[in-house]
Amino acid sequence: FLVMHNLIEQVRHRNRGLRNAFSMTITYFLELFFRRLSLNHLTFTVGAEMLRAYKKFPKAPVYPVIISLVSEEQIISALPLISDRDHGVIKLLSVGRLDPEKGHPYLLKAISILQESGKNVVLTIVGSGREEESLKALAKQLGISKKVFFKGYVPYGEALLEIYKDSDIFVLPSLTGEGLPQVLVEAMASGLPVIAARVAGIPEFISSGKNGILIEPGSPNEIVHAINELDDPELRLNLIRAGMKKAQESTREKQVSMMMDYIQNYFSVVAAKEVSI
Repeated sequence: FLVMHNLIEQVRHRNRGLRNAFSMTITYFLELFFRRLSLNHLTFTVGAEMLRAYKKFPKAPVYPVIISLVSEEQIISALPLISDRDHGVIKLLSVGRLDPEKGHPYLLKAISILQESGKNVVLTIVGSGREEESLKALAKQLGISKKVFFKGYVPYGEALLEIYKDSDIFVLPSLTGEGLPQVLVEAMASGLPVIAARVAGIPEFISSGKNGILIEPGSPNEIVHAINELDDPELRLNLIRAGMKKAQESTREKQVSMMMDYIQNYFSVVAAKEVSI
């Protein structure tokens, strides 16, 4: 059993009015059912928030994992990217679904503020979802259409890695609902300093000022301040180095090995109980 997101918060942000009330009622029953399952069934949770929600009893077979497609080889190949960026245009990147809980409107508003202040920034948004057209309309309304590039969905692989490598700063403006987004690991492994909202399991993964910068959700001004902070080359370099070290701890090889240990231990305990019965 794998719990990747906060289902309740995701549903809450995606619906309004009577539809929201109906959806939330169903979601609460589903969540109660899932949590009861986790009491006796092997369960993996993504992010510290979901671990706290599901592991209510010490003996419950619930374990934390990180969903990561990043390989050891990818991190090694990214090591030459650790350097100061060109102080011309600042290339921002955000990767993820274009859904209400992801907070992209606040990122667009931050781009507008930066543009008004004279900062030369561009933003690439990778992902698709129900908010795509409204985000494009907002970019036009804010007068930043020429600064924002919508790439659509790009699967994990060479094309996406090239986009990471061609960027300067990664921004994740989520409002809620996250377990622990795997794009954070991908960005860190690609040699990018990361800015992420202080929601769900993210604060346990990112230590602000050490391996990334945390911001309050829904605040364009905090996004702007964090981007301006990264004008400091020493801070930027320190965050990149610490971020890559964090990514090295979260590679798919390490996660698979850890999950296999949990699985073997779980079935050893089950077998021992059956023998005693």
